[in-house]
This record gives sequence, C-alpha cells and structure tokens, in this order.
Amino acid sequence: MNESGKSVLKCMSRYDISPNSLIIIHDDMDLEVGRVQVKNGGGLAGHNGLRSIEACIKSRDFVRIRVGIGRPNQNGVDYVLSKLPQVEQDLIASSVEISAQAVIDFVNTGVEKTMNKYNSRSA
Repeated sequence: MNESGKSVLKCMSRYDISPNSLIIIHDDMDLEVGRVQVKNGGGLAGHNGLRSIEACIKSRDFVRIRVGIGRPNQNGVDYVLSKLPQVEQDLIASSVEISAQAVIDFVNTGVEKTMNKYNSRSA
C-alpha cells in the first residue's frame, strides 16, 4: 500500500487515464469508523499510499473516497494491521458497499454531486 503509486501509474499509462479521472479509495484515520467522504484533490494527511501516488503521477488532482477507520490509541501501523472488533468490521463492510456506489455515482454524475451526496452522510 505504501508504494501503490507505481501500480497506479502503470495502470493510468496502460488505460490512458488522467489524474482528474482517477479515483482512489483509501482508509482515513481522521474519520470515524465506517464514515465515507469524497474529496477532490487536496492534501495527503500523512497517508503514505497517497504520498506514493502523488510522487509517481506528479499530481494531487485525483478523487479520493475516504473510508473512516477512526483514530487509534496505539501506533497507526499496528492499528491498521490489527483485527477489528466485530462491530467495527460490520461498519467497514458497510462502508465498502457505500464506497462502491460512490464510484458509480462519480462516473454517472461527476465529483461535485457525488461529494454533496456522500459528505453529508453520517456513519
């Protein structure tokens, strides 16, 4: 994950995808568990996977679907690799379905309408 930019660049090159047509779904510790938000461009918030993508594609102008995993009481790496309690697993499973629908909405209606639809939701 921390070096996902190499794979993203290869895929973008193969299918002639521009950064503004790219959608990255990623975990986000700044959102509560299960919350889904859509963001167009912007900062990397210390996310190593996003940092790798930016370094490889030379742009931050891509859409992110942020899936909340909550702020840990422990080291971030240990937290993201640990087994979640069942209630959080259920919230994450639901957020995966919501994220998939957000991708479809982005393709069909564009980023602004998709952001308006998902960013006002609660987990």
